[in-house]
Amino acid sequence: MYRVIIADDEPDICAGMRTLIDWEALGFEVAGTAENGLQAMELEEELKADLVITDIRMPLMDGLELARRLKSSSADIQVVILSGYRDFAYAKRAISCGVSNYLLKPVDTEELAGELRKIKLTLDQLHTSMKEYTLPEEDGSPESAASEILAYIDAHYRENLSLRELGERFYLNPAYLGRLIKKERGISFHEYLNYVRIQQAKLLLRNSALSIHEITERIGYNFEDHFYRNFKKYVSLSPNDYRKLHRKK
Repeated sequence: MYRVIIADDEPDICAGMRTLIDWEALGFEVAGTAENGLQAMELEEELKADLVITDIRMPLMDGLELARRLKSSSADIQVVILSGYRDFAYAKRAISCGVSNYLLKPVDTEELAGELRKIKLTLDQLHTSMKEYTLPEEDGSPESAASEILAYIDAHYRENLSLRELGERFYLNPAYLGRLIKKERGISFHEYLNYVRIQQAKLLLRNSALSIHEITERIGYNFEDHFYRNFKKYVSLSPNDYRKLHRKK
């Protein structure tokens, strides 16, 4: 069963999409919903969805930026964009982001079902290819390759890293590379990248007078809100509270 995330800033649409079709009959399950692009990114990191269906216009991060980031992180993830008629020309730009398709609102049941059938076929082919994929015999072990990759992440965490980019650099399939990181560290690529960034943020908060905005940019985040969420997740304090706590000592 392939996992789906639905992202739309209108809760009624998210709820309606859940009951619009028989997802299980088509080989999918709705694993979660999000009200904006940032929530969808965080949810995808947690749930490892195979498909994200997103509205094109949302607060904090729109559907096009969400699609770009998702495809940058995992070339295999499928993305479908929903668009209103006035957004039709704008939505065509989504093709350059690598989305599977864009559908007009209100969503037609048969059109959505047909799109899901095509996406399931694509996902089936990808999974078959991955099962047949074997790591070429090269000098060094998978463990040494993982160590080299982790060292690269440690040194380049400020950059907009993705599994696809790392795969090209180290001549490894992105999905296989992600499994190497998971095996070595026990967490996903995104979780490890966030962990490294948050550790650097803690150093800067303790030892510099940089503003939160400056720290956000310096450690590789594009949005302060994203930085705040991840910092609170890993440290259980806001960046400001962490800085104040340290300065009291």
